[in-house]
Amino acid sequence: CPLPSSSTNLLRDAIVLPKRSCVCDKAPAPLDVLIFPGPVITKVTLSICSCRPAPLQLLEHGAFASAPLKPTLAVDLKLLKLVTTLFLNQAPNHTAWCKTLETFLNDLGYKLKTEDSLRKRFSNALHWYNVLQDATMQHVDEVLTTTRHITVKLQDGQVISQEEEGINALVAPQEEEEPAEPVVSHVEVPPSSPSPPAHNRKRRRDSDIRDESPENPFPDALPRQRPSDYLRSRCPLCFGGDFPRTNHKDPDAIVCIDACFTQKRNHKARDPSHIHPRTLFVPESRAEEMENYVEGLRGAKDARPNKKPRVEADEEDDCIENPALLVPKSVLDSCEASFTAADARRTKASTQFFDDTALMALVCRHDLVLFLVNMRSAGEKQHYVITLIETLFQHLPLDFKMGIEYDIGCQTERSAVKWGFLDRYIDRISFAISVFHAFGHQWACQIIYHPRKREGFGLTDGEGCERFWHSISQLIPHLRVSGVSPL
Repeated sequence: CPLPSSSTNLLRDAIVLPKRSCVCDKAPAPLDVLIFPGPVITKVTLSICSCRPAPLQLLEHGAFASAPLKPTLAVDLKLLKLVTTLFLNQAPNHTAWCKTLETFLNDLGYKLKTEDSLRKRFSNALHWYNVLQDATMQHVDEVLTTTRHITVKLQDGQVISQEEEGINALVAPQEEEEPAEPVVSHVEVPPSSPSPPAHNRKRRRDSDIRDESPENPFPDALPRQRPSDYLRSRCPLCFGGDFPRTNHKDPDAIVCIDACFTQKRNHKARDPSHIHPRTLFVPESRAEEMENYVEGLRGAKDARPNKKPRVEADEEDDCIENPALLVPKSVLDSCEASFTAADARRTKASTQFFDDTALMALVCRHDLVLFLVNMRSAGEKQHYVITLIETLFQHLPLDFKMGIEYDIGCQTERSAVKWGFLDRYIDRISFAISVFHAFGHQWACQIIYHPRKREGFGLTDGEGCERFWHSISQLIPHLRVSGVSPL
């Protein structure tokens, strides 16, 4: 039955607690209580013109309009902030939220004139509120970055020449500036022409790749005095402070890499490109170029059985492949056969049903994500790991040493030494295996690659990616059907 009119009015208006006289003999004790404000809907009449549009007047009232010209609904900024924070801790669902709010308001006596109008208008307001927040954040970041460059005489870790100094850089238009390193930017640039869907693409044959001379898609790293501003903003503990470090024997910083095959995206039409100003994603085009580069270095692969038997130690085969590798070949073969991740051909996610099959992350030792890449293959192919490592070193000084923990770090170093994938940085990389995966490796491999036995790794466990995957697990149902624009 409907609520009485007096009860409805009480719920709409602010709560005023009546003062009652005490009838007991005990002295009253003071108690401070915070009462969460209930929903209050107010109707305002605006006088709009060309110099005083409705969205601007509504912002002065603390509300965000749902349309740019003649909005019929405006949402309180505090409520939009609440919903934005809520959707960071659970799967974003505008329909469920608006349906709940509409039912709740209906019980309070508020009737909407059209069906499903709240969802559309609320979604528009929430979307453009977030876009405006991102644009404001980007503008503030640009001003602070430019001011910081003038103050410390360093631009993204590089020394600024006298010609480049001056306060005029603060007001220079962004479109006229030349990016310092366009190929290593962590912001994806939209392609000039739309790329075909993944299920319509044809893989290049090995003969076509073999005929081309492989060229690394990443250029040589720039000479920096310190890590890039991007890395310093992501984790000041790992990449901040003075450089060079006093103890240059151990790694200057430690990161871990891992993939998650529960973060998939179904086959569907792609949304218009909308890149977040603080995106962490490496451009998909860069990963594809790296795949061609890796395939070109390796050449045509010999056909191997899908299932490898465990390799037994043989005296003739038990040798060191390269002086840079301290583990015998038979041990590395056994580790490769033991781990699914080492066999890139083993299917973990079907490309027939999923456009993006997984996410691979590069996380610092404080569990802060530095870079992400979308995986579009059925297995955990090695070129994704190489892409993340190459992207990382583009932001580092030329003498910066890195410790990298990966589930199959032994195989990554083996491939890098054998094929020369990371020949520019291999002398500055110390590979290790994450703690919980190390027990699946051979005993001889653990002696060399276990982080507790690896010099310079301390108590870093290399499982930061696993904690990150757990923290975003609530996004799995939403990302399964979402568009492809990186966050």
